[in-house]
Amino acid sequence: MDREPLPVFKYFLDPVADGVVQESPAVCRCCERARGFIYTVTATGGDDEDFVDAFCPWCIASGEAAAKFDVEFVYRDTVGGVPRVWDEVPEPVVTDLVTRTPSFIAWQGEQWFTHCRDAAMYLGRAGYEELVGEWRAAAPVIRAEAGMSEEEWDDRLQILHRDGDCSAYVFRCLHCGQLGGYFDCS
Repeated sequence: MDREPLPVFKYFLDPVADGVVQESPAVCRCCERARGFIYTVTATGGDDEDFVDAFCPWCIASGEAAAKFDVEFVYRDTVGGVPRVWDEVPEPVVTDLVTRTPSFIAWQGEQWFTHCRDAAMYLGRAGYEELVGEWRAAAPVIRAEAGMSEEEWDDRLQILHRDGDCSAYVFRCLHCGQLGGYFDCS
């Protein structure tokens, strides 16, 4: 069976690799089709109904699931700004992010890094290896966001693991390429 290509999400690099979109025979509640993939994280509706394994990535990307079921995939109050030291973003950016972008799974709930007055693209979870390797430019931004001294950060960095009980979440600004994010623990 030929499958249509997965949609591209402006603010999420690879939800399949991240595990929040998985291969599945499930039927999407929005388009009522079994398209081979389903979103596995809870989407919360305006009437406080939770939707799990309910929507295909195509209905999320198009905004149809959000419109038809009054759901958000990313919590609105987790996008940039206070209490974080990240950029405030215009309301249309927040709306686009929360209604057309899958969320990622974080220990204490996701926070969405913002930069250049826009939401950044979520790249994935990171630990020590990633933060001294391919995503090393994110480490000083994450340290500053946490308000840690270099000594405190060096200690914390040692216990971060991509798949462990303390992880960092890395993003890239869509405008200037700045890496950033935050960390949390179970």
